[in-house]
Amino acid sequence: MKTKLTPLFVDFFESEKASGIVLIVCTLLSMVIANSHFGTAYLDFWHVRVGLEIPNIVVLHHNLERWVNDGLMAIFFLLIGLEIEREIYIGELSSPKQASLPMAAAIGGMLVPALLHFFFNQGTATTRPAQTRGVFDPATLCTGQYRHCRDRSMGGSPDSPQ
Repeated sequence: MKTKLTPLFVDFFESEKASGIVLIVCTLLSMVIANSHFGTAYLDFWHVRVGLEIPNIVVLHHNLERWVNDGLMAIFFLLIGLEIEREIYIGELSSPKQASLPMAAAIGGMLVPALLHFFFNQGTATTRPAQTRGVFDPATLCTGQYRHCRDRSMGGSPDSPQ
C-alpha cells in the first residue's frame, strides 16, 4: 500500500523552517518529559549501556548519552564544518560583505557565554564555563524568513522564490 503525502506536509519539510521547528519542538518536549513524573525513566533511558564488542579487537560499551555527545555530535559538527567550508569557497559566504554578519554572530556566540560566565563566576572556584549547543543557532535563524537558510540540497537556491 503506497501512502501519498499531502502537499502541505511536503512543502513544510522541504522548507528551511522545518529542521529548526522540529529541533525546538523536540527540545521543548524533552524538557517537559524530563520534568514530569516520567523524568526518572527518561533519565534512566539515557544511561542505558549500549555497545559493540569484537573479541580481542574492539570493546565499546557506553551509555546512550555518551554515544550521542561524543559520537553523533562529532559527526554532526564535522558535517557543519564541511558545509561552512563549501559556503566559504563557492556559496553565500564567499564574499567578505556576505560573510560579515555570520562571522560577527559566530564571534558573539563564543564571547557572550564566556563573558557571562566570567561575570557571574568571578572570584569563585568555578573553572568550567557553561557549554552552548551551536546546533540551536542555525535552527532558530532558519525558523524565520532568512535568505541564507535556504536548503539548496532540496533543490532550492538563494534566488528561487519560496
